[in-house]
Amino acid sequence: MTPELTRTQLKRGHREIEEWFPDEERKQQVRRFVEVNEEDGRELIVANCWSIGEHESQKMWNDYVGNNEGVAVRSTAECLADSLCVSHECWWMGKVNYVDMAKYEQMAVYEGHQAHRRAFLKSEKYAAENELRVATMNWVAPGCLNPDGSPQTEKQRSGLVYSPDRRGILVGARLAVLMKEVRTAPGTSEWHQNLIDLLIRNANIPCPVV
Repeated sequence: MTPELTRTQLKRGHREIEEWFPDEERKQQVRRFVEVNEEDGRELIVANCWSIGEHESQKMWNDYVGNNEGVAVRSTAECLADSLCVSHECWWMGKVNYVDMAKYEQMAVYEGHQAHRRAFLKSEKYAAENELRVATMNWVAPGCLNPDGSPQTEKQRSGLVYSPDRRGILVGARLAVLMKEVRTAPGTSEWHQNLIDLLIRNANIPCPVV
């Protein structure tokens, strides 16, 4: 979303543009520039989110995984960046900035137009998540995988394929580079612990399961 003060600035500029057009239909289109930009941005930008911290968060376990059969992967920002199969230049990585969206003043008009910039802003009520994000375009490109496991088409192998109906992409990653440790949920069973350990060993990923 666009912070409110930036939205006000954008709308002010758009009101000036409205005067360029004599017909109401195009004026209406100009009035919806901000909303359309946000809608398009949510379709076009996809993000992969990590929680920063030396220790696990019980709140994160409770909110996202549950206490029985979840796992947390421990890594570093450098390992995450090095592990991804990046095949084009539109990739961004950084910490999320948690702000009061009604009062935040530091997003300029130019940045307000950029969906990938807005992807690193979030309401301060979520600050406990302490996120690092990797954001990219919702393109199936060389290095991406099809969700159903099917091989890439010739069109996918040769370029960047975008579909507004796709809810996300699967990006190839070198797991042996990415994964430094796997931690099972606090209430996990011995059976689940052994299963995770077996999966990691069978995949030849040299990281401990704790």
